[in-house]
Amino acid sequence: MLARQLLAAVCALYWPAGVAKAQDGGRAPIEPSHGSAKANAFHIFNAVHSAGRLWGSALNHNGFGFFPAVIPKGTLLYHGSRQDRPPLGLEWLALEVEHSELFSISRKQQPGGRFSSPKASDASGESGPASARAQKPLTHSDAGDGAGRGNSRGYFHTYRANRDLNLLYIDGMAAAKTTFGTLDSQDLLLRENKTGPWGDNMGDLERAGSICDMVTDWGFDGFMRVEIGFEVIYCDFSSGIDLTGVTRSLMPEDKMGTGEMLVYQVARAVTRGYDGLAGQLRLDFSGMVSGFFFPINVSNTDPGRPDLVRLAAAGMDELRDIKGYLRDVCLQPRRFTVGWQGIADSIVSRFADRLAFMASEKVSMENFVDELERATLTYFDAPSLPGDIDTESERRSSEAVDRCAEHYLLPAHVVRDDWSAEDRLIHTAIKTVARDICRSLFDVRSSLLALFPDLPPKTHRISKAGDGSELERAVINSRQVLRRLMGRLAWTEWKMIRRCPVDEMLFVSMFPFGADVDYWRPGCRRIEEMTFSRVGYWGLDRDPGNDTERRFGH
Repeated sequence: MLARQLLAAVCALYWPAGVAKAQDGGRAPIEPSHGSAKANAFHIFNAVHSAGRLWGSALNHNGFGFFPAVIPKGTLLYHGSRQDRPPLGLEWLALEVEHSELFSISRKQQPGGRFSSPKASDASGESGPASARAQKPLTHSDAGDGAGRGNSRGYFHTYRANRDLNLLYIDGMAAAKTTFGTLDSQDLLLRENKTGPWGDNMGDLERAGSICDMVTDWGFDGFMRVEIGFEVIYCDFSSGIDLTGVTRSLMPEDKMGTGEMLVYQVARAVTRGYDGLAGQLRLDFSGMVSGFFFPINVSNTDPGRPDLVRLAAAGMDELRDIKGYLRDVCLQPRRFTVGWQGIADSIVSRFADRLAFMASEKVSMENFVDELERATLTYFDAPSLPGDIDTESERRSSEAVDRCAEHYLLPAHVVRDDWSAEDRLIHTAIKTVARDICRSLFDVRSSLLALFPDLPPKTHRISKAGDGSELERAVINSRQVLRRLMGRLAWTEWKMIRRCPVDEMLFVSMFPFGADVDYWRPGCRRIEEMTFSRVGYWGLDRDPGNDTERRFGH
């Protein structure tokens, strides 16, 4: 840490923050702006929400962002190899056993000098975290302890971090060797348009080497990407990790099983990372740098995939400016000032199911209104009754939108004085998204209230009486408003398979609620089943003095 701080101080002396670097023909370098953060707010919000998570990274696979990251001391990492000793240079590590075991499969040499397996599904293949290994193709001289017998022996290594490992996390599915744009942030931005020749495995070994040379100068031990699982390209195995064990893998013919489940087993293992890696990875959101912070073109250069954003649409001068900014941020000490992902999670968990519920045609008009009021009235200061202290009623709705938009940002305000420039940009994006959600919900509420102009003054609840057909048409229009909102939000949560239909919930007996069946056979429960009388398991139905509905103020 002291070395990094010293390096940062030296760099700041020659390249002070906010001072333009060398210019090309007098061109001022582009800088991040709050205007860009607002324009790209939905992209930034989703990048924050999906960072370090396999599900969202797979769906938003063209990444624009970089995060300083830490793998904590004591974390186990895995490596598949043809050698029984640690690599001398850079190499690939995985966080799941099965991921690295793909590259520790032993194979027997067949006639003609080719290595193959009698079980086709047991072959290691040519892609994955070790696919661009920093070792030349296998020959008899480097095929491990089976070389003399014509075998290619595989070894499974287990390493343990002996200190915190500092990595540069590249978001999206940056380990995907494709032409979709998954490699833009590496080949165009970090490597300054070194996209070819692709060579073996789309040049991933050369890519890893050039990025390692760069990020180690910035104080990192390596960099981290996502494919089918998380992979770490670790630049120097002699520092930061200890080899705790090596096992030699069996030859295919010595196994009892067919190996047909191999892909299934690997995919199943990595799905634990759909929602993140728990205590195995910490991202410094206060050091996040994203192309979405900058005033660049993000449209796709491929007319066949207009849905995909691309860094390729930006000019190389602009990408070099972003790289220079990223370098300056990376040379600063780590901060971890605000857990922005937790704030994004709170917003998603509050509104995702509610929006999906209200947008569904399966939901009745009455239930739509109930859900809308539950989503909005939390933030609405109700009109006064006799004896209450009143406020200006005409300001209530606008104040409610402000209150709603700020609600989940309140924890970040505690440390506002310590925010980095990147914290402020993320705040701008998240607040823009939150305000759009709140404004849309209150606009829908206002449109329904407008159907009843003859209600008594200070009536702020939506009436379900009167002309039902008019209210029904308004609800249909409101669903369209909310579907458009969901389109703008594009939350990956909505692409997950639901445990229950949209108008049901997964329920287990939780005091004071729950029938016997909810304890012995938890499952999906319909709206009409969830009432205050659902209390049989806890014996409350047998206690005449225990009025659950009264206890909860209903």
